[in-house]
Amino acid sequence: MCAPVVGPFGSSRRPSGVMIASMSVSGFWECGAKVGDENYDSLYQRRLMSRFATVNLLKIEDSVGDRAPGIEGRFARKHLDSRDLGVSLFRYAANVRSPMAHSHREQEEAYIVVAGSGRVLLDDEAHELQQWDVVRVAPEVVRSFEAGPDGLDIVAVGGPKPEDGDGVMGTAVWPDAR
Repeated sequence: MCAPVVGPFGSSRRPSGVMIASMSVSGFWECGAKVGDENYDSLYQRRLMSRFATVNLLKIEDSVGDRAPGIEGRFARKHLDSRDLGVSLFRYAANVRSPMAHSHREQEEAYIVVAGSGRVLLDDEAHELQQWDVVRVAPEVVRSFEAGPDGLDIVAVGGPKPEDGDGVMGTAVWPDAR
């Protein structure tokens, strides 16, 4: 039986029924499936993620590097120990247009403009962006970004990532470059 669970901050909760209790990597007790549930064994065997994590996006390494001058990409999913949520920071220097575009096979994304302005290319249509705009993009839509004169900082939020990934890379074809 999963007894009252006491976290490191003294909070407690009392789950009902016979349950799996397991100490997670972060030191929190976790309770899961009841004995007899169809996913009891898989829940017992997999590592439970921590109850929370805090990460400063600017302290995560830039994964883009020299591959795209003027663009930084900082991917937080693994740093957050997240199974279902991806959060990334992209920073574009002033007037930089990404030559690359991408879509996904499964993952829907939302992009939040946290600083600057610019444009987003969605399939073959460009849309203006300003600070605090949020753009939701269906998986199959091809997307790319271009910064305005003050640069463009966006936070991307995505859902569960398939084990083999689902990003499909392509070349951005901006309407005014045709």
